[in-house]
Amino acid sequence: MESVSNVVRVHLPGYLSSLPVPKTLLGWFSLSLGDWVRLVPFGVAVGGLSYLSLHGLCQAPTIGPILQVRKGKF
Repeated sequence: MESVSNVVRVHLPGYLSSLPVPKTLLGWFSLSLGDWVRLVPFGVAVGGLSYLSLHGLCQAPTIGPILQVRKGKF
């Protein structure tokens, strides 16, 4: 557990603070190729966790039928 605590308290905040996230919307267009490469692992992790969360919600018996679209009915 100490290694998990160390990752969450020390390494993760350091990694997140070093990401080149621009402060404005137009700042995304001024990022270099190296900056985009540094953002890829974070984007993959956030996208993967989001996908797995939504996939799990759709498979849940109480929420799944509500989120699924039935053909011919709204």
